[in-house]
Amino acid sequence: MKEIVGYLTWTWRNWELWQKLFIIAMVLQAIGWFIPGTAGMIVYGLGFSVIIYFILKWFVWDRIADNWSKYKSHRNELLTTIKESDK
Repeated sequence: MKEIVGYLTWTWRNWELWQKLFIIAMVLQAIGWFIPGTAGMIVYGLGFSVIIYFILKWFVWDRIADNWSKYKSHRNELLTTIKESDK
């Protein structure tokens, strides 16, 4: 048992922040199913909103950031080509 707890704490320490938040959100959703009434809906909603945030971040924001960096590098290459052709 002590070895299992040691393994779990070692794994938890090696995870990144987004992985820890994702696991916490999943646990909140699971707990929200078993808490009756409005409190359960609030707990479930917290977990669900964190998961929606990560989905939007991965599929929208990260793609926008990648495309922006590609645009900037492409623009800089074009500007460099134009400067060199003017010489």
